[in-house]
Amino acid sequence: MTRIIATPGVLALAARTTVAAPAAGAYSLAGHGENQATVQSAFDGLMYVRATPADDYGDAGRTEVFRVGRDRDEKVDAYATHLRGELLLGWSPLAGKYGVVQIEPVRITDANQWLDVGRVAQLAFYMDGKLLKAYTREQLATLGVERRVIHLDNHLPGDFVVRGVVQLANSNRYALRVEHNDEGGKPVVVDFDITTGAVVAGP
Repeated sequence: MTRIIATPGVLALAARTTVAAPAAGAYSLAGHGENQATVQSAFDGLMYVRATPADDYGDAGRTEVFRVGRDRDEKVDAYATHLRGELLLGWSPLAGKYGVVQIEPVRITDANQWLDVGRVAQLAFYMDGKLLKAYTREQLATLGVERRVIHLDNHLPGDFVVRGVVQLANSNRYALRVEHNDEGGKPVVVDFDITTGAVVAGP
């Protein structure tokens, strides 16, 4: 279990991930990178994103955003697909809607894939039940975003860390912020607008 403390009012981040135990017979394999049902919370636990796969592999399934209530939880958004990986939730005052950011890791199915640990297969942005924009692994590499790490102290080009969903200075715009090392090993910030998925700062 990983807990990340978010700055109130600024960072909307999936703070905790819980893997739900599948029903008996729901999955036929084990230990080969299968999909798992997850719940990831945001806004200090006031909201959460639940992703439920229909199969061991692929994106069939559903993903739903809920607001926690005293007696019952309120569904505020839904997507007819299983969003695998880390899911971050952000609110856009300009759009008046919640955006979901998916950081999907490369699927590890073999112990020999150690070079793929930390690599991102896709970075995708969703809002109002629809996909806004998705970046492939190759497209992310052109932005200098290749291997996710916990810090940039090694100064290796392509290493990056996720700073979360942040409010851009002097505006009501919110963006996913990542920081990566450039070819010289120096940190560079790249912001992705959560309402479009477009890069708003960076190379």
